[in-house]
Amino acid sequence: MLVLVYVTGDMHGDENRLYDKSIRKLKEGDTLIICGDFGFIWTGDDKEKKILEYLGSRKFNVCFIDGTHENYDQLYKYRETYWRGGRVHRINGNLYHMCRGQIFNIEGMRFFTFGGGESDDRELRLDDAKGIWYRDELPTPTQLEIGARNLDEAGLNVDYII
Repeated sequence: MLVLVYVTGDMHGDENRLYDKSIRKLKEGDTLIICGDFGFIWTGDDKEKKILEYLGSRKFNVCFIDGTHENYDQLYKYRETYWRGGRVHRINGNLYHMCRGQIFNIEGMRFFTFGGGESDDRELRLDDAKGIWYRDELPTPTQLEIGARNLDEAGLNVDYII
């Protein structure tokens, strides 16, 4: 059976993106990787929990790296474990947050992941009474070191950088 890896961009917690016809085509064993700003781990309310349960119950794997717009306080509450050779936070079932600086072996391909970044709207969110900015969006020296070490140990040999 041929299984595939699909990569998409920011979802920002938009439920409509979950029902896109290209995502509905994913089958058992496939992997969907979301490149930052996942956005479905934000409030911890019941609606959000149902969405996370839905994503975790898919026949395919749903993985994401963190972006600049995440609730890191909520994200880091999930249990850390290993999946396909790299560290992840297991959110629910087949739903994983791929930690920074890791290399994952998926369908014979090696994926190096490094989330985060620097918000271009940081000042706006700091000035807004309701605005939230998380320092954890910025990579730490330790995370950079882990990523460099993992790449070095792999001989700088990866197929994709996410």
